[in-house]
Amino acid sequence: KCMEKDVVLGKTTRINGLNGWIAAFFGLFAVFVAGQLIDTTGRRPVLIAFLSSNIVVKALLFVSCFVPYNVFVAFLFLQNVIEVAFAAGVEPALNSMIADRSRGNEDIRGDGFAALGVIMHLSDVLAFLAGYPVLRLHLTDYSVFWGPLTLVSIIAYIVFNFVPCSALTETLPQSDLLADEDETDDEEPAGSKVKQCFSMLCSETIAGFKMVWADPFLIQFLVIWAITTMAMTGSWNLSTQYLLGLGYEQANA
Repeated sequence: KCMEKDVVLGKTTRINGLNGWIAAFFGLFAVFVAGQLIDTTGRRPVLIAFLSSNIVVKALLFVSCFVPYNVFVAFLFLQNVIEVAFAAGVEPALNSMIADRSRGNEDIRGDGFAALGVIMHLSDVLAFLAGYPVLRLHLTDYSVFWGPLTLVSIIAYIVFNFVPCSALTETLPQSDLLADEDETDDEEPAGSKVKQCFSMLCSETIAGFKMVWADPFLIQFLVIWAITTMAMTGSWNLSTQYLLGLGYEQANA
């Protein structure tokens, strides 16, 4: 039993709330940047960057098990920012790869998106099945959990980056890559590269919103989806702490 349960739950709720706000803030801007990178540098670099960041995130969580509390909290926020920033482009990149692969076969494109959704939800189920028994152990030192996951992240990076039979291949047509390079390789005065990239980011982001706005059904759906997501996310994040306060153990909560 925790002798200061209310104090612990209050501190946990504040940290989770701040961490969630940071994730939402950085995710909002990261996905815009990722969208441009996917169309200019390709799909593969975005996915490889995520695999690389995953190593850093898991390593930070592993090291956080051996540092003072204040440093632990700083590591928690840092890994969250890194994960959100690099993970923002994963789903758009995967969707883009499906669109690339289905060019000329648009009738199977929806099947590809559905298959991707099934796989992503299946991974959530597997993560729960793997994490539940760990939480039931009530460990005081999670280094035995984060250490192996760091090794798994390193292995995944090697397998999908260097092993010939499983390495990720670029699906963005070479003609599209060359067209984007021609747009950005024009002679510009020194120091204007950042300004040019920022201008392109803004223009392409606006173009994306205009495309969504042009479809009345799509914009209505996204507005409703956004409202329900905000409501569900807030209550979902608080529900765990509420169940803990009622006496449920951590794994079941």
